[in-house]
Amino acid sequence: MDEVTDVHATVYALRAAGLKLSADEIVRIASSHRGLRAKADALSELDLRDVEPVDPVAIARTRALPGEDAP
Repeated sequence: MDEVTDVHATVYALRAAGLKLSADEIVRIASSHRGLRAKADALSELDLRDVEPVDPVAIARTRALPGEDAP
């Protein structure tokens, strides 16, 4: 899908959900769509599968601030 088709699909989905969009809102959707697409493309270039998952228990045990006593 090209960018114009993506934006049209987004606008159509929002309208189908019952939103009434002004011309200004459609322009904002289109401009933010370009930014989101650029971020998505940059993230897809990263190979995040090799990054180990975060251990939330270990994070809870670490000190939040220097000098703070560990639990």
